Amino acid sequence: MREIYTHPFLRAVAADVASVMCSYNLVNNSWACQNAETQNGILKTDFGFQGYIMSDWQATESGVSAVNSGLDMTMPGDIVFNSGTTYFGSNLTTAVNNGSVEMARVDDMAQRILAGFYLLGQDEGYPDVNFDAFRRDSDVNNSHVDVRADHDV
Repeated sequence: MREIYTHPFLRAVAADVASVMCSYNLVNNSWACQNAETQNGILKTDFGFQGYIMSDWQATESGVSAVNSGLDMTMPGDIVFNSGTTYFGSNLTTAVNNGSVEMARVDDMAQRILAGFYLLGQDEGYPDVNFDAFRRDSDVNNSHVDVRADHDV
């Protein structure tokens, strides 16, 4: 694994990326988004990754196992689009309350996500959210804003 597959991730960590996305596939018979060896072991410990790990859309296969294995954010939040059910949310609260997930782990998740927010300067001069693909009603601006102007600087 280290000779072939992890080098691009090491280079990404060295480039100071804010997040890494885990995938749908199995890695050594464990779902990628709940693989402790790759997420906690290689990426966060060995490579010193300070950012957050997010799932590909609907790639999260569990709650407690994924969180304890290093997953910091599940996308899009619901297990199945627009279902209202999630492995995180109230299920994560229950897992903390019953001792399945330590509160320190939830703090780590929040710190990693917020660190990316500040690393990318999203706290100052960042445009307001102006588009919601799920709601096209009049309460949402839904206008196009070209934010690419200074990305080559």
